[in-house]
Amino acid sequence: MNHTFPWAGWEGGDLGPQLPEGVQEEADEVLDPEPELAPKKGRNKRGVPGQETLTFHGKQMTDYQETFIPKTCVHNWTGHTQGVSVIRLLPQTSHLLLSGSIDTKLNLWDVYTSGACLRTFMGHNKAVKDVTFSNDGRKILSCGYDRQMRLWDAETGQCLKRFSNGKIIRYSVPSNDKQIIQYDMDSGEIVQEYDQHLGPVNTITFVDDSRDQDFVVSPQSYTHLGTQDAVDLTIITVITKRNNPVFFVEIKHPINFHLMRERQLADKHMRERFEAFSKGELLMPALYGLSVFGTAFCTYRFDAMTESVIPPKIPCAPGKGRTDTAPIGWWNHIIMCQDGGLKLLELVNEVREMTMKKKRELEG
Repeated sequence: MNHTFPWAGWEGGDLGPQLPEGVQEEADEVLDPEPELAPKKGRNKRGVPGQETLTFHGKQMTDYQETFIPKTCVHNWTGHTQGVSVIRLLPQTSHLLLSGSIDTKLNLWDVYTSGACLRTFMGHNKAVKDVTFSNDGRKILSCGYDRQMRLWDAETGQCLKRFSNGKIIRYSVPSNDKQIIQYDMDSGEIVQEYDQHLGPVNTITFVDDSRDQDFVVSPQSYTHLGTQDAVDLTIITVITKRNNPVFFVEIKHPINFHLMRERQLADKHMRERFEAFSKGELLMPALYGLSVFGTAFCTYRFDAMTESVIPPKIPCAPGKGRTDTAPIGWWNHIIMCQDGGLKLLELVNEVREMTMKKKRELEG
């Protein structure tokens, strides 16, 4: 026999004692909806619907929770024989603390109860430079001055993988040659190198377990000879879904925004990028792009059906001097202002709606 629900009796068993007829009628009346009470004059009684009140006992209605500088040491974690170079808390719950030390060891500590050292990971031959948890907390990635990266199982302590490119690294980032190197965590092979940084790379952020893992964000940059022989840096971020572009941003320094030549160059780059993307397979009926100078941005839209771009290209008028083919009025939204924020939110929502609609079509 099984219960039909947690508070039910056994199937086929006795249903238990029944209420007498009179009591059963009274119980049914209790279950009936409570009639509305007519308002009465005089002193309010507690428990009457619509007469609930609140009494505030603070000094001020806003920011009544004061913040103080810590004055008491709660706990000391001791166990490393040399200096600690890095500490990380377990994502989401923060009940575990991971530390990396110059003594070449990684220690995993309890935070909320005893504060004891739960595990010690040993494998590096030189000082540990950095450590991090995976987003689910099941794995640990460490790197050291022995030019090695190690992937650990946080629960068993087993070393799952070893990676190295022969250089001192921070995660998968060699800080001395301006590169980011991406590894395949299963094979240990290098699958991608990002080499467009102008200086040493200090840190990177991995995005994992997102709501929609089909999206990939790819940052990149390039340089060209700008106005007055100055080197102009353009930062590009492309968002793809299933290897198809759905949105991209080109960011330029605002110092030369007032120069017609720089705006025309930005417009030229946007149209060239739309042309390059259109040669492949576009997942969405429209592709959006933002051209950004500092905080001012212009929205571009490419229609996959007609292969047209909005704003449309302004042709040069012959015999009338130089034509401003990228007027400054195109960059009429400021991201720090309410108008610009709303415009950007509207654009994001439209792209999101297109991707969700396409996803339903593919699944249906």
